[in-house]
Amino acid sequence: MRPWSCISRGRGGTFTWALDGAPLFTTPNTFDITQNAAQTGAAIASGFRYNYRFAFGSGTITNSSIASWGGASAIALGSTVGVGPGGGTAYTIARGYLNGESVGGSGETFAGEATTAWRQGPNGYNPLLGSSVVVGLRLNLLTGIHFGWALLNWDGLSYQPQRWAWQTVPQAPALVPTPAAASLLLAAGAFAARRRRAAH
Repeated sequence: MRPWSCISRGRGGTFTWALDGAPLFTTPNTFDITQNAAQTGAAIASGFRYNYRFAFGSGTITNSSIASWGGASAIALGSTVGVGPGGGTAYTIARGYLNGESVGGSGETFAGEATTAWRQGPNGYNPLLGSSVVVGLRLNLLTGIHFGWALLNWDGLSYQPQRWAWQTVPQAPALVPTPAAASLLLAAGAFAARRRRAAH
């Protein structure tokens, strides 16, 4: 039994959530942790989008967030933080996981959306999860509830997926591996792919 599947690196190290021109600035492409980096970004119920919210009033506080695309996915929640002048605007941010922790253990709360950054008026975004973070994800698939994770890097505007994995066994926790273990799994995956190509 494999503890996780589909650990991937995207093109140039990331999967890129594109930015469109809608009023909410929701990404038109969907991130699917069950696929590798060659995914098309097509809408899928268990996928994730990224919301870039803009407000042009100088005193207006808005946020950006990771959100479920079709209602069959959720993000693990962390603490509620106050932002803006005097910390008066509260948002619940995504939970960050450490290497060796598992997504899908006890005491976790999942929701369809979790804040990642905030901004005041037309000013730039302020990240709330640091320069790099591992977030916990939950999928509701035909085979049952599956857990996974994604390593996200801040690019100055948003958090972009760098590496991700999902647990293929329903209801089983998804372990966040150490960097060394993840590198070994990536190398093993690349070797297996070369062997499959050579066999054809």
